[in-house]
Amino acid sequence: MMPATAPRPACIALIPLGIQVLRDGPPPSRKALFWTAVFVGVEIIVIVLSNLFPEFMRA
Repeated sequence: MMPATAPRPACIALIPLGIQVLRDGPPPSRKALFWTAVFVGVEIIVIVLSNLFPEFMRA
């Protein structure tokens, strides 16, 4: 069985590449920024509701 920390070095190694791509590439469009904000907002709402009502999160 592989330890749970196995993917971490690969993820850490890809951070500089991601930053370089974001700096060198074109800026995101308004549409992309809008949908990013929508998804982040929905995720925040889900996290808050799951903390307030944990009985709904049980499978």
